[in-house]
Amino acid sequence: MLDEDSLRRLRCPVNLGKLTQADDELIYRVNRLIEERGLSTRGGQPRCERVQGGLVTDDRRHLYPIQDGIICMLAESAIELELVDDAPK
Repeated sequence: MLDEDSLRRLRCPVNLGKLTQADDELIYRVNRLIEERGLSTRGGQPRCERVQGGLVTDDRRHLYPIQDGIICMLAESAIELELVDDAPK
């Protein structure tokens, strides 16, 4: 988990918007969809590996995954959240 000061300084590399820490429910839903059918990244690549956490854009369209304590802030690696929001809870 990031401290508040670090989180305040991070910005989405695409629109420079604020990022928030993904809650446990969102991470659970993302991982469930990755396991069931896969999710696409912003770059159009399938995401097959579960995430340990993530940072969500202020428009809630993308999640920048956290793996082994490292945030992947590459725009093309962000996970599209459209399917996650549409999926049954």
